[in-house]
Amino acid sequence: MYMSICVGNPSVELTLSELQEMATRQQQQIEAQQQMLEQRLRYLKQQDHTQGQTVSEAEKLQRLKERVECQEAKLKKIRAMRGQVDYSKLINGNLCKQCSNHIHTCLHARTHTRTCTHTLPC
Repeated sequence: MYMSICVGNPSVELTLSELQEMATRQQQQIEAQQQMLEQRLRYLKQQDHTQGQTVSEAEKLQRLKERVECQEAKLKKIRAMRGQVDYSKLINGNLCKQCSNHIHTCLHARTHTRTCTHTLPC
């Protein structure tokens, strides 16, 4: 059986088997294109998922950075407070030393005064 198909100007006659072969090749091309499109779709979905993970990882990293900055600020405050405590201890130590020296001087003077009054005749 012959069919007449016009392609451009010349007239081409194809047999039924030639038409079936052409249809089979076209069907195979369509299936190959469909497989490529499905593969591309899977790839794009995977990329979208990966980018979503990357975004969430970036958000986690940002939150961690913020927590580190907060902890560093707290540590700085604690160190400043510790410095104030150390300074207060130093001042208190100096005051205690001065008080002790003053008490020692007073006791020494009092002892010296008592010794002098006992040795002097009335």
